[in-house]
Amino acid sequence: MTEITPSKRRGAMLTMYTAVLTTAGFIASAAMGYSLQNAFTAADGFRQGFVIVGVVTLIGGLLGVWLINPKADRERLAKWASEHGAVAAAVTA
Repeated sequence: MTEITPSKRRGAMLTMYTAVLTTAGFIASAAMGYSLQNAFTAADGFRQGFVIVGVVTLIGGLLGVWLINPKADRERLAKWASEHGAVAAAVTA
């Protein structure tokens, strides 16, 4: 995040990033509780919950490898900044 965010906006960006990431704790807890509640045994519920978490993590990791490219993002943001009259140095710094 800090590689592509202008230095004046890094605090706000990191705050929003942290807020989005912490929602995973609520979603994961609810999903595991739902899995446990609807299983025949606790072991089955935990197994199902951890398989779901593993699959979601795998998909997220593969999407990250495929979509995240800090160098290209930095170049795209510098181009956008120069086209819109913003200070390009703030984006590339």
